[in-house]
Amino acid sequence: MATYHAQVDLPYPPQQIFALVADIESYPQFLHHLASARIRRRKDNTLWVEQVVRLGFLRLKFSTRALLEPPTRLRVVCHDSLFGMFDQAWHFTPIASGGTRLGCHATYEVRSGLLRLGLGAALPEMLATTVKGFETRAGQLYGPAR
Repeated sequence: MATYHAQVDLPYPPQQIFALVADIESYPQFLHHLASARIRRRKDNTLWVEQVVRLGFLRLKFSTRALLEPPTRLRVVCHDSLFGMFDQAWHFTPIASGGTRLGCHATYEVRSGLLRLGLGAALPEMLATTVKGFETRAGQLYGPAR
């Protein structure tokens, strides 16, 4: 089992950053390790999502469930055959400047020994790229910091 944790302070309010992270179907536009992300079903604050991640020449398809708790938390859980376990929580904490501390914490385990070598090794970089991608995308959508 492995963990990943990162946080970044952004100059935008939590509601804006939450909306950005909750817009799952737009991820492939700015997260290049994702070939696709599609919401298959919605019920209340729960989304069932199908994603395809790029890993070199491979395309790996998996399903997640996203639990939305606006504007403070978004949790992504996967018990697909690709993973033994994947649990990721995004936290949106207001900071004194009026911005948001975006936090990401993930715990995961890749089930297959062969996939563990590729995907398991690539996941920390993919998660770091995702955090950086949200930071860059926020600037594109919401403009320069004030």
